[in-house]
Amino acid sequence: VYIGKENPEEILRPYGIIIGNYGIPQQISGTISVIGPPRMEYANVIGSVRFLSSFLSDLIIGVHGNS
Repeated sequence: VYIGKENPEEILRPYGIIIGNYGIPQQISGTISVIGPPRMEYANVIGSVRFLSSFLSDLIIGVHGNS
């Protein structure tokens, strides 16, 4: 989670960003992000990103296996 001035990129400093990774470590992976106003409902958005990240990881494991 990056909020306002915590963002490493200056162009993103007016926003809040929540980042989540998904996939099979060392094999297949991706990242999902939500960019919104710095006063967004972080608890709700973080929960949604975690849910989607878990769902996508499970989907990838189902398609490709966990080997």
